[in-house]
Amino acid sequence: MKSLFRVILMARAALLAVGQTTAYTSGTFSTTGTSTTNGTGTTAYPVRIAVIGDWGANFAPYNLQQAAVAAAMARWAGNGSHPLSFVASTGDNFYNSGVKSPSDTLWTSYWQNVYLQYPSLNVPWHAVLGNHDYCGSILAPVQYNKRGWQMLGMQYVIKLPLDANHTGWFLFVDTNPCVPEYTDAPECAAQRANVAGQSCSANGAWLREQLEAAAADETASWVVVFGHHNVGSNSFTWVEQLAAQPRLRVAAVFSGHTHCLAHERQDDVDYFISGAGSRVDCDNGVPSNTCNNNNCLLNGTRGVAGFLGVEIFEDRMRTHFIDQNGLIREIIETLVPPPHGRPVTPNDWAHWFTTERVAFVSAAGALFIGAVVAFAVIVFRRRRRRNGQRMLDEQREALLDFARERRASRGESLY
Repeated sequence: MKSLFRVILMARAALLAVGQTTAYTSGTFSTTGTSTTNGTGTTAYPVRIAVIGDWGANFAPYNLQQAAVAAAMARWAGNGSHPLSFVASTGDNFYNSGVKSPSDTLWTSYWQNVYLQYPSLNVPWHAVLGNHDYCGSILAPVQYNKRGWQMLGMQYVIKLPLDANHTGWFLFVDTNPCVPEYTDAPECAAQRANVAGQSCSANGAWLREQLEAAAADETASWVVVFGHHNVGSNSFTWVEQLAAQPRLRVAAVFSGHTHCLAHERQDDVDYFISGAGSRVDCDNGVPSNTCNNNNCLLNGTRGVAGFLGVEIFEDRMRTHFIDQNGLIREIIETLVPPPHGRPVTPNDWAHWFTTERVAFVSAAGALFIGAVVAFAVIVFRRRRRRNGQRMLDEQREALLDFARERRASRGESLY
């Protein structure tokens, strides 16, 4: 068993280590899954990031929406006071079955030709994988290293110097191994094979380790997490549980998967969905204008393709909900967490009662109750035995007293 566990760990370490050592103009990347993306060490505020998800559908009827979102994103990127620092992709980068290799033609037709025709989008692209990407090669997006595509591993950290004294930690996590259906009833054969050998608990341990490191970094002013599956889904619970801990100072979590733009605030953490890069339907492929998915509702953004434009300042972050026509539908403002984490609120205590902890407490309680019952039974039996012996002794003594009295009344000798 230990040997099998060691093999799994070695395989996962090799998978995470697959990356590029190519030096781009925006920084030098290592195979450790961590990168500092600005070679100068300082970045003038605001730091600007475009977040897009579920975009790789350059075929009818979604190709028109993908092209429109790309054009709107290019306009927003080019009209700001500063250029984009990077584009963050929340997964499902290539429909319907990912890419087969680093030389797959989809890199050109679905990505380069659509987005990189715009100079403002020729910046580093950092991505996570979605469930559709898991139907292809999951190593190809890590091995691909052209035109600014920089996916350092299945999970990795981008450390971006914000100014001389502050650093932004941007963590990219893989949520796919945490979806049981991808093993039990996969959408494609490759999905089961790609998930096999990976561990949801290992991914969670990695995220906790990185968040702990960010919390210990006195320069880390912003901590932001990117993943594919969104808030409320079973595969994302472990991210929510970590993000909810005030001392870890997570300001925001971005995801995709649901094909819309949405926002929800829980425990002072902002959860964003950016999954409308091309396909604008709700869950299970139902067109959004015929379904009623409340997760897709944000000031009329249900059924509208678009992306999120993020601007990070020293003390706040503004997230713009921008549709395929370039119209800003909503702006959500997030305040930077305090240096030592958010104050603990009563809601934070609720996150202590996770499924695992409840199961542990239940098992421990059952053992304790069982031990108490067993102890009570033993004590009861011992007391009953002692009481029974005492009664026998009392009865024997009473009989002897009665016999003595009878003999004494008859004048008989008592001996």
